[in-house]
Amino acid sequence: MGERGRAVARFLELGSELSIRIVRLIMYYAPVAVFCYAAWLISQYGPEMLKAYASFLGVQYGFSIFHFIVVYSIIVTLGGLSPLTYFKHQLTPFIVAFTTRSSAVTLPYNMEAAKRMGVPDEMFRVTLPIGATVNMDGTALYQALSALFIAQLFGIPLSPAQYGLVIFAALVGSVATAAIPGGGLVMLAFVFSVVGLPLEGIGIMAVIDTFADAIRTAINVSGDNACTVFLTKIMGYKLTPTS
Repeated sequence: MGERGRAVARFLELGSELSIRIVRLIMYYAPVAVFCYAAWLISQYGPEMLKAYASFLGVQYGFSIFHFIVVYSIIVTLGGLSPLTYFKHQLTPFIVAFTTRSSAVTLPYNMEAAKRMGVPDEMFRVTLPIGATVNMDGTALYQALSALFIAQLFGIPLSPAQYGLVIFAALVGSVATAAIPGGGLVMLAFVFSVVGLPLEGIGIMAVIDTFADAIRTAINVSGDNACTVFLTKIMGYKLTPTS
């Protein structure tokens, strides 16, 4: 369309730049808003709110570590790998994921760990990038626990059918969660809305999301390698772990 087409292109470029600046502005003030909201919660409910947060984090970390040690030990054993070998090589990706809170950032470390576990290149180069996007055990656990926490906090009873919906929504929500820091918090809106929980709960969970996100990301990336080991055996490959 010549010159007229360039006007449309400039309009789209302006819209893109405007969107980026709006998001940048929101992200700049978001930590301040979360801090102020946390201060208001503590001033309103005092030590009880701190106790509730501590209880949630204690339960989340407890279940997550149990899942990491017990469930992944079973999975890698079924895959023909010693759990001790798995934990030895998975420690570095676990720490990287815990500190960066990003499955995408941890992907190269996870690939190196898979290689040391003896997984062939043609396996982990396919399974780990997919797993970093859709296989998120820690996020599913966090979202389910968050729904139960908010339901108890607001005094909302859940029926057995709603518990089932929470589990299903957490599973679907974890698959759709982006592999970036804080991605699991965004999908809480979907999980809460499925069972009719107040969306104000997202703000309540945002106060401790940094602490909750660290362990759930570490579990996510560890699950990717555990499943990769298991799939390696299913596909008929032989593991040759390094010392």
